[in-house]
Parts: sequence; C-alpha cells; structure tokens
Amino acid sequence: MNKTVYIFPLILLIIVLFSACQSEKDFQKQLNGTDWTTSHFSVVMPTHKNSDSTSTISANESNWAEVMKASPSKLYFNNDGSYKEDFFNINGEITITYEGTWETVGDSIIFSVEKPQSFKQTHLIGLDEATSELKLSKVGDFDRDKQIDDLQTFTYKRQ
Repeated sequence: MNKTVYIFPLILLIIVLFSACQSEKDFQKQLNGTDWTTSHFSVVMPTHKNSDSTSTISANESNWAEVMKASPSKLYFNNDGSYKEDFFNINGEITITYEGTWETVGDSIIFSVEKPQSFKQTHLIGLDEATSELKLSKVGDFDRDKQIDDLQTFTYKRQ
C-alpha cells in the first residue's frame, strides 16, 4: 500500500496539534531572550530507505546519550532576532554551532542560518507556557531515501 496515503493525515494531525491561538507576534515576543535545551527528539520514517516499513527513532532525557550518541543541544533566541544553537558530543564539548536569524510567520518559525554555512529551515512551532516546552516539527528526508516524508519533532525545555 502506498505510504503517502498515511503521511498526509499525519502531517495534518501535527499541524492541528501544534497550531495554537497565538499570533506570530506572540511567538516572537515569547521567544525573545530565551534559552532552551532539547529534551525529546523523534523522527518517523514511513518509507525507511525506500522499503515498505516504517522506522522510528526516539530520544528523551533518560536515553538521549545512548540513542543520539551526544548531549542535548542548546538553543538561544536573542532579542535582536538572532539565534544560535550549540550541539555537543557525549562529553558535553561543543561540536558545531549554528548561528543566524529567526522569525515567526503564522504557526511557523524560519531559521536563516548564516554560520557555519548558509541555508534556511522552516518548522511548525508549538509553545506551551504551562510546561515551558517548545516543539518544532518539520517534514524532510532524514533517512536520505530521496523522499520528503520523514516527520521530525524536536521538544525543548526552557532554561
């Protein structure tokens, strides 16, 4: 059966779950000057490596080092619209830092990465002030099977 039939309802569900009654200015205001640490990561790959099976990777605070072979990343939103995200090895040493600018548009956040290379990334955004959690999700080609059908979700806790 064609896996595409399943991915569209999944994407729609994610959009509904992450869509909030907040405007982009609300997101912008709430994120300005905040620091976050990754607490959960998952990716669902419906046609993993062009196969007929679905594969899932999931890491949380209790198994992060084992699953990701690294320490959780830290994301910093500056008041001037700039940001940086530090990625760490298993020993907590920075392995790479992404820097650039960010903006919210509707229920999405756009990262314009300037360092170490230039590119843009867009994620759906969900912000839960009660739990101090930020959720970013996007569909891409995580398993590199040339199909844009892998749903990645990143959850960050406010520091």
